[in-house]
Amino acid sequence: MSDIGYQAILPELVVRDRLAEGNSRLEISNSAAQLLGPGIGGWLIGALSAPIAIVVDALSYLGSAAFLVGIGVAAGPEQTGSEKVRPGLRHEIIEGLRFYRDTPLLRALAVSGVTYNVGIWFAGGTFIVYLARDLGMRPETIGLGFSIGAIGVLAGAATGAGIGRRFGVGRTLVVSYAVGALSWLVMAFAEPGTALAFLALSGIGHGVTSMASAINFVSLRQAITPDALQGRVNATGRWLSWTMIPLGALGGGAVATAIGIRATIVIGTSIALLAVPLLALSPIGSLRSIPERD
Repeated sequence: MSDIGYQAILPELVVRDRLAEGNSRLEISNSAAQLLGPGIGGWLIGALSAPIAIVVDALSYLGSAAFLVGIGVAAGPEQTGSEKVRPGLRHEIIEGLRFYRDTPLLRALAVSGVTYNVGIWFAGGTFIVYLARDLGMRPETIGLGFSIGAIGVLAGAATGAGIGRRFGVGRTLVVSYAVGALSWLVMAFAEPGTALAFLALSGIGHGVTSMASAINFVSLRQAITPDALQGRVNATGRWLSWTMIPLGALGGGAVATAIGIRATIVIGTSIALLAVPLLALSPIGSLRSIPERD
């Protein structure tokens, strides 16, 4: 819910031309927290004990809340009479879905995003099993590979807005989906002797592209959505993007049991690659910059 909230409020705090930069900075902070958090948590557990570490973690949330209280957002016009009655939750959900349905750019984002996520999670649902059992990687080696790959997330968060400006929003999204899917595909060809290098390179490639696509994806959605609909449209976008992930992972697990994980990775990334022509042939494919709001 916090993601939906900050994505909805950002357009009120940042001018339209700097939405991508604002999203980039938010992703940098998120990425830094993901990189530093586990290490700090481990140090606290070792130095002060696990219960103290949990207390510190809880206090960090209070600190976050204190910062949020200081954000000043202009209140909307005061409502009177019957306007004071908020529409029900069902009405707001339908309103968000209807806006997606009636907006060609958002329809293209939804279709391509769902296709990509289903494919990636179809390929990745049994990924840890593949690393440990098929490639013989030890837990500490797997952790090292993921840690190196996480550098790509931070790099993508820092450069995503600039990539979109340099190459265009549409091209950035299309290429990010292509490179992101291919970054997963290379793992199907890894062997025990090359597993760590493949895992690190795959993580870097997927990390950079996932952040570049997310920053430009969200910025485009925010820019073309009326302020009054930001919350429900962002919630709809999150629901559409994530709702099929469990089904993709479940399908990938079933297929991996039947024909093996390597073949499942190839099938899953092939599904993810279908998002590339879906996006390239849509109105987004030729989109150079974020359009003006209607």
